Amino acid sequence: MDTTAPHPLVAAPPAGPAPRSLLLAPLGGLHTVHTLEVPAGQVLQLRVLQGRVWLTREGRAEDWFLDAGALWQGAGPLRVHLSAEGGRAAALECRVAPPPAAPRR
Repeated sequence: MDTTAPHPLVAAPPAGPAPRSLLLAPLGGLHTVHTLEVPAGQVLQLRVLQGRVWLTREGRAEDWFLDAGALWQGAGPLRVHLSAEGGRAAALECRVAPPPAAPRR
């Protein structure tokens, strides 16, 4: 069992008019777990660009395994833990932004 503390991945960008995209490459490192926190009122989108990524969301029982091209999305507040799978590095794009506006009627 790996008892090392999770490594922070990136702090959520402050809320603003334009969302930021971040390229995180590589996650790398065998059994290295990264943590990402997103505040309430923000939505996290992760897109896997390369490799395979394990993702789990605190407080939820399910895990996700995302391959290159996959998109995962969750609304804050949330904390996710990420790791590259298969002993290979992975790259992903991270976008944190306010949720899309509801369509007007």
